[in-house]
Amino acid sequence: MTAEAATTSAGALGPVGRGLVDDLAEEILERDRAFAATLNLTLPPADTILPEAEARALADRLAAGRARLAEHGLDLRMAGDDPASDAPDPLGTVVLAGLVDAARADAGRLDLAPAPRDPRPVETVLAEDYETTVLPSGLRMFVARRPGRPLLVISALGIPVGLWQRLLADAEGPFRPILVETRCGDPITGGMRSPAALTRHAADLAEALRVAGFETVDVLAWCNGGRIAVDLAHRLGDRIGAVALLSTTLRGTAGIDDAPSPFEENLEKIFTRVRAKPDFAGAMTRFLAQLFTPPDWSGFGEDSAGLAAAFLGRPREAHARALGTPMATGEDLLNYAARTQADEAYPLREALAALPHPTLAVTGAQDQVIANDATLSALALVPGARWMTLDGAGHYIQDLQYAYLRAALSAFFADPEGAALDGPARVSATGRSDRGLEACGPEWRYRAGPATPHGARLPLARLFSHAAETRGGADAIADGGVTLSFTDLEARSGALGARLAAVGAAPGRAVAVLAEKRAVMAVAAGGIWKADAVYAPLDAESPAGRLADLFDQLGPAAVIGSRARLDALAEAGIAEGLPTVAFEEILEAGFAEAATDAALPVPSDDEDRPAYVLFTSGSTGTPKGVQISHRALLDYFHNHNRVLRFGPDARVFSLAPFHFDVSIEDTLLPLSLGAFVYQFRGMPVGPLMRKVLERERITHLIAVSSLLALITGDGEAVTPESLPALRMVMTGAEVCDPRLIDLWVERLPGARVINAYGPTEATIVCLTHTIERPEPERTSAYPIGRPLDGVTIRLVDQGDREITEPDRIGELLIGGSQVMIGYLGQAEATARACPVIDGARWYRTGDLCHFDAEGRVVYVQRADDMVKLGGRRIHLGEIRHQALALDGVARAAVGLILAEEQPTIALAVVQRAPGAPTPEDVRAALAARLPAYMMPGVVATTDEARLTASGKTDERLLIRAVEAGVRRHGLADGPLAELAAADGAASAPADPGLPDTAHSDQEPAR
Repeated sequence: MTAEAATTSAGALGPVGRGLVDDLAEEILERDRAFAATLNLTLPPADTILPEAEARALADRLAAGRARLAEHGLDLRMAGDDPASDAPDPLGTVVLAGLVDAARADAGRLDLAPAPRDPRPVETVLAEDYETTVLPSGLRMFVARRPGRPLLVISALGIPVGLWQRLLADAEGPFRPILVETRCGDPITGGMRSPAALTRHAADLAEALRVAGFETVDVLAWCNGGRIAVDLAHRLGDRIGAVALLSTTLRGTAGIDDAPSPFEENLEKIFTRVRAKPDFAGAMTRFLAQLFTPPDWSGFGEDSAGLAAAFLGRPREAHARALGTPMATGEDLLNYAARTQADEAYPLREALAALPHPTLAVTGAQDQVIANDATLSALALVPGARWMTLDGAGHYIQDLQYAYLRAALSAFFADPEGAALDGPARVSATGRSDRGLEACGPEWRYRAGPATPHGARLPLARLFSHAAETRGGADAIADGGVTLSFTDLEARSGALGARLAAVGAAPGRAVAVLAEKRAVMAVAAGGIWKADAVYAPLDAESPAGRLADLFDQLGPAAVIGSRARLDALAEAGIAEGLPTVAFEEILEAGFAEAATDAALPVPSDDEDRPAYVLFTSGSTGTPKGVQISHRALLDYFHNHNRVLRFGPDARVFSLAPFHFDVSIEDTLLPLSLGAFVYQFRGMPVGPLMRKVLERERITHLIAVSSLLALITGDGEAVTPESLPALRMVMTGAEVCDPRLIDLWVERLPGARVINAYGPTEATIVCLTHTIERPEPERTSAYPIGRPLDGVTIRLVDQGDREITEPDRIGELLIGGSQVMIGYLGQAEATARACPVIDGARWYRTGDLCHFDAEGRVVYVQRADDMVKLGGRRIHLGEIRHQALALDGVARAAVGLILAEEQPTIALAVVQRAPGAPTPEDVRAALAARLPAYMMPGVVATTDEARLTASGKTDERLLIRAVEAGVRRHGLADGPLAELAAADGAASAPADPGLPDTAHSDQEPAR
């Protein structure tokens, strides 16, 4: 932009806009002026924040704002200007938000005024604009002479009040500040001059207010002053109007996991050391001084997000020095440590729960000093509290964008009981304390250290709320055609939930979803849970007859699916009269606007009610609906994320179909934590999947072994250079070749490679094993490992006696809260599958396992006829039952064989003469009842029933005959006599690489 153009554009901004842009420049430059001058800020297009029409209307003002920032020395460019950098950086996004606010305020579309500018030092402001009163305790009280609402300002103990200069000097503001010095040091120079406890300072403040004679005051408290404010509110009761807690540390709340920031954690380590060795305090102060000096920004390398967070969270250079005053000398540091110890002893939980005052917490989104999740978890104890997060703000009062802070505080103190705070764009989240739980983060967030759940126990109805509040417009899920943001997920699922609740969805009522591999499926699940109903994903490609059976079992309140699938359902006469919602409708532009909080039910407190139903193959020929409770799923989220370690920086590659429970693991769980999920819908071709892994910068890959083998190919493309972001690979659902696992472990030393195990009845995954180094000498599969936190296991013999010694095989039982409620409408089957042994309820997996010498569980084989192909569980008995239901079929045998080195289902049908069905008849009949993945790879017919000595069908002999025919002719249906000679088939050995899976006439003994 030329100088002439810049001058012309600058004229498009009035004094309001220019003042706000100047504030923005100051916020950036004063953090580290030397470094800020070198920044090349890349701004995204304005329509990423504004509607396109408003972006066009404000274009001149936005250009003028950019020109004014350039006058301050900030180099700006738009995304796309430089081919080498086609994406905006996080710092540029914050700058754009500030420019948008300035433009909107300048155009009269936003009530936001620039911060008042008063160059006087704070000591001059106090001397000239405040009345000074010496209290009986000898402390001084400063009360502003200007009119306004009395506001008691409580700073962090020992911190110089220069950090409050802007608020104290704001003659145009609606507040009349009151400031009382502390026993820890004078207000100008700060310092921690005495070990006064916080309770002592609360008593001093109460005395000051009695002397001043104010009938009622509001309170604004910063940092550890928040604890003082809580104590004071209880001392003075009705004399306190409302309480605002700014970047506060509410430490020591029993039952709240503080999850301290690294700054707090390191500081506590220092305090512990100097308490034990006071002589060490002097030396430690020199070390602490380094915390408040500018960091080496070059150390962030390519990590633009980390650089932006560190830079925005940093105090201004002048303030950084002031913040070190409580630790400037050894004596100060010892006093600070003593004061902190007293703080921890205060019964904060009880005090917060009994606090009747309207309360607001304001935090900075980039606050790296305190742990906001702990603060907001504690704040959630306060009845009716609200919270607000300022985007682009750190911990420090002057750096919380004073213009935005003043607008927020003015709105709050003017109407403390108001239901909402209307803030500018830089205010990224507002709400009451029940929504404040979202900002705390779900309790299943990963954190190194103890396994105790931390954060908020968010109900499934608010699965996306935390991510929507903290990640907003960021991409959440994409499927190659549709991309949805976290805001989209929350808003659209809310609208869908309201729609479903209006047509009768309720606790215990299922909503059927004709599941497809699409991004919109996440909205469907979230909407069903917002309606407090039961999520029931069904394979949309299932034959009509099978879908009819499943609908009969479910009795759903409504159906969700694509228009094409819903039309096909109607043509088949299934689910007649049920309300329907089409995927296409959910994705329409105006759909989210239908959401109203009033239309959504309050989630039930009963966590033992069903959350979802998944249908699995049944040994009796009827699919079984596995009911998983809210408690089981929420506990699973925590238990498994200790291993998965999903967080907002994760990018997950989702391969699982949505009627398969792994879709909850690789889609819904990461989305709840703000991670990005890519839904792979393409052909499962190795080079294509590897290309997507690289292009999408995938960090977490979860794939059954057959898909992992396709991704691996010859292994040459599995390198840190081709997959630089990948940091976790998990496989499971079927036995994986140890050589395949070894390849990933060896070629990606920076990634964790994990073998996982879990039946649908025990909520997705319940045991895992991390392979830390290759074991080329291994000939058997890797262990399935040890149980997740919260999961219990037991190996038992045929008499249900516990097995503890290594290498002795028994059936694996799973216990704990992840065990299913039961099979839908099948009480007897549930009782058989979930016996009570020694007073505990267990799930019988039907898997034979043993412990190895290190106590890890090793899978051996199934105890029944269940097999897994492509990660899908198939009871061969279900195929057998469907075949036996055909007229003209006398007997049937089903088993697993090898065809072209791949496991394949084989079916042999013994015909009744005459009029027996041909192989084509059998295949057509099965296709009308079974999903594609359960269809036999080969169907053979015979009129000869081969019998055992006891007179039963010798199914193993029949299946071996089919396998011999396949080896000779390939996968071709036909009469068994034409496929293989009986004598040769009978003598053909079963392949040693497959379990003996031919279905017997009876259910396996337990």
